[in-house]
Amino acid sequence: MKKWIKFFGFIAGSGTIAAVIVGGYYGITGYFRNNPGSAEAVIRRYNEAGYDNYRMTYNLTAKSSVTDPDNVTVTTPVSLTSVFDRSEDVFLLDCNLSMDVYTEGENNEENNKQVVVNSSYDSWLDRSKNPYRFLTRNTDDSWSEVEATDSEYAIQVAGFTDLDPSFFKNATLEITDDKFIVTVPVQDIVNSMYLSAVIGDSGLVTSFYEGVFTGEDLRGAFSEGEAVYTFDKKTVQLEKLDINSLPGTYTTDGSENNFTVNMQINMNMNITDYGKISSIDEPVVNSETGNDEDEKQNTEIAETIASDHGQYGDTKITDPTPWNVFGDDGWTADPESEDGYSFVAYSNEKYPDYYLLLFGKGADTVNHSDIERRGAYGYSITYGGDGDPTESSPPFSWKGLTIGCSPEQIVEAFGEPLFHSTDEESGDIEYSYDFDDYSSIDFGFKNNKLCDVIVYVSTW
Repeated sequence: MKKWIKFFGFIAGSGTIAAVIVGGYYGITGYFRNNPGSAEAVIRRYNEAGYDNYRMTYNLTAKSSVTDPDNVTVTTPVSLTSVFDRSEDVFLLDCNLSMDVYTEGENNEENNKQVVVNSSYDSWLDRSKNPYRFLTRNTDDSWSEVEATDSEYAIQVAGFTDLDPSFFKNATLEITDDKFIVTVPVQDIVNSMYLSAVIGDSGLVTSFYEGVFTGEDLRGAFSEGEAVYTFDKKTVQLEKLDINSLPGTYTTDGSENNFTVNMQINMNMNITDYGKISSIDEPVVNSETGNDEDEKQNTEIAETIASDHGQYGDTKITDPTPWNVFGDDGWTADPESEDGYSFVAYSNEKYPDYYLLLFGKGADTVNHSDIERRGAYGYSITYGGDGDPTESSPPFSWKGLTIGCSPEQIVEAFGEPLFHSTDEESGDIEYSYDFDDYSSIDFGFKNNKLCDVIVYVSTW
C-alpha cells in the first residue's frame, strides 16, 4: 500500500512540477505577448501571423492646391473609397474614384470646376495562378480577363498584405487593456502602397501635375501629421488605420517661375471579418461583350488617331509638320513666346480670335527658327473670342469635321473618349483620346461647338 501511495505521490508531485513549468512557460510567453517592447515588434508579429481572410473598407481623401508664379491657385480634391475582400490568394475589389479640379477665387470660392475622373473600378485577382488571373468588371456588368500586369495598380490601391517594419523605426507604442496602438509620423510612410496610389511617381495627383512636380516633391510636402494603427492585443490582427496629415507645403526650386503646392491627406481603413472570407467565387467571363470589345475599339481609335492628326486646308498634318503649311497662310510668331517654352505662339490677321501653338521636338525649349528648321511636333488651336467660333476660323479639320462641330459628331467619328469632363458653371466640355502612352488629342467645346483642339505628340 505504501508503495502505491509513494507511486501516486510521485505522479502527483511530478504533475505539480510539470504544472509549474508549463505555467511558467505560458506566463513568460503571455508577458511577452502583452508587452512586445516596441512598435516594430508588433509589426513583425502581425506579418508572421500571415492573415489571409478578411474584409477591408477604405476611404481616402486628398486635397492639393498649386499656386503658379502669377498667383493663380488650382485645387484638386481626390476621393477614393473601396471594399476589398481577401481569401488567401484571391482578391475582390470594389473601388470608386472621383477627382475634380478648380481655380480658387476670392474667399476660397470654387471657379471653373471640372470633373476630371468619376468612375468605379471592380476587379478580381487570383495570385495562385501562373501567370496571375486578373478580371475586371465592364460598364455593362460583364467581366473580362486582362493582362495580369495591369493588376498591380489595383493591389497597390487596396491590397494590404505586409507592413514594412522599416517604416516604423520612429513609431511609438501604446498598450491598453485590449489594443496595441502604433503611431508613426506620416512622413515615414509616404512610400507605402496605400499612399502611392495618390502621391506615388505614377499616382493620381502626381500624374495631374506632371511636369511641375514629381512624386518625391509631393511626398516632401508632408511636414506634420501621423498615422495610427490599431491592433487587437490578443490576436495581433490589424483592426484599423487612420491617417491625418496637416497641410504641408513644397516650393519648386526655380528662378522666377516657382510653383508652390499645399498637400493634405486623410484616410481611414477598417479591417473586419477575419477568418470569415473563406472563399471568393470567380466571376463568369463573357468574352463576347465588355472590355474585349472596348479594348478593340480603343485600339482602332488609337491607330486611327496616330495616323491622322488632322488637316490644314488640303494638307495632311504629319510629324513633323513643315512650317510652310502654316506660314504660307499668314501665321506669324509672337516674340514673347520664344522665351523658355517648348512651344511657340502664333497669330494671324485672317483669324483674329484664334491663336496657334506649335510644339517643338521633345521637352526642350524652342524658338521660331527651330520650328522653321525642324517642323512642328503637335499643335494647339484655341478660340479666344466670345461669339461664334465658326466665323473667320482657320481651315483645320479632323476626319472631315471642322471647328464648330458638335460633341456628338466627334464621338461618331472617333468613338467614346477615354476621358471627358463638363464644367458645372459654363457647360464647357472636353474630350480626350490617347493614341499611345504619352500622346493624345483633346477637343474642347463651348456652347456645344468645337473651338479648341490640342494634338500632343511625345517625342521624348
